[in-house]
Amino acid sequence: MKIWILRQIDGGFKKDIIYDIKDIRILSGDIVLLFDSDFKYYSYDNLSISDKKRLKHYPNLADKIEFKISRSLKVAFEKSYINIDKVPLYYSISHSNNHAILAISTKFIGVDLELIKNRNFDIHMEYCFSNHQIFRV
Repeated sequence: MKIWILRQIDGGFKKDIIYDIKDIRILSGDIVLLFDSDFKYYSYDNLSISDKKRLKHYPNLADKIEFKISRSLKVAFEKSYINIDKVPLYYSISHSNNHAILAISTKFIGVDLELIKNRNFDIHMEYCFSNHQIFRV
């Protein structure tokens, strides 16, 4: 598991690498990112009530590696992190191509993980653009 914390400093962010979830202290405006491709912490019993309801509604999720990895990250964080400052935390999860990322912050947050594929759009050019536009591209 890789862990980064993005701390707001002077209108920007400073990135630090964290080696253990127990070493994280989330301050106002911080963003914590957990990234992994393993689901060693996954088990049905560790799932939240909402995730169990989701599995009941979509049973095929139980076989999806990305679902297991993303929930494993959430379980690992919730079992290890001690919220000393008692600040409310918001979560966002994304997964793609057998990897997952969990973002945690004191503010509403969204994260998106995507596999970038090399694509050839040349065959579509004549259908989407004029000759003048194609020449400029």
